[in-house]
Amino acid sequence: MVKVLDALREEHRNFSRVLEILAHQIALFEKAEEPDYDLAEKIIEYLINFPDLSHHPKEDLLYQKLRLRDQRIADIMGDLETEHQKLAELTTAFEANLKNVLLDAEQPRAEFIDAAKEFIDFFRSHIMLEELRFFPAALRALSAADWREIEDSLAQSDDPIFGDNIAVPYIDLRDQIYEIATEQQI
Repeated sequence: MVKVLDALREEHRNFSRVLEILAHQIALFEKAEEPDYDLAEKIIEYLINFPDLSHHPKEDLLYQKLRLRDQRIADIMGDLETEHQKLAELTTAFEANLKNVLLDAEQPRAEFIDAAKEFIDFFRSHIMLEELRFFPAALRALSAADWREIEDSLAQSDDPIFGDNIAVPYIDLRDQIYEIATEQQI
């Protein structure tokens, strides 16, 4: 398998884990229970920073190369860069809603829940689009030389939660992710 594609797929699995924890926190809020707001803030901080700084630039580079090799397939895919922009906007909007809740600002509960669900649902569907359409199309269209060129041009950045060097603010989040994963295996 192609190294960059393996890394992107692993990042998708990690994003899905984090989204699952966030969805659980939103479900608690929806039932008028007390979610872990600190955890939700850390998740949003992670999902604002890591995808836009590391993950999406890799995909955008891959998409640009795909457009050069097979414009027809790229057209069928739609505009991946626009998808990334929409995801960033939804993430920022959800972050603003979360901050309003934390500041006890006047905000209808349903508005917060809707923003959270829209963000989570779009992120999940975006991952599925890439996994089921974009990555297979890239595998079919790109040559071994294309993949080497892409890998050579990418800067390596460590995932602050799942990488070798866990960033201090994310240690609790990483621990909770592994705790949940362990509970689900039992």
